[in-house]
Amino acid sequence: MVGNSYRLRRATCAVTEDANPQHILTIPYAAVVTVLKRYSNNGHDMLTVEWSHAHCSMFAVDLEERGELVTDRAMVTGA
Repeated sequence: MVGNSYRLRRATCAVTEDANPQHILTIPYAAVVTVLKRYSNNGHDMLTVEWSHAHCSMFAVDLEERGELVTDRAMVTGA
């Protein structure tokens, strides 16, 4: 999942990581996000994604349910 890009089939909430204070935003339908990191927070599987030149945190389950794979890093790098 890390390094892959996904197109959202539904708008999805995320939390900004670059802003202080952090704030909730909605990543719109059809936006493409790229997964930068996977981590756990209070027992929740979370992702850091890049969208529109910003880093955001979102629940992994949201991306799994609402995203479709656009770019598979392994296919691009030939790994």
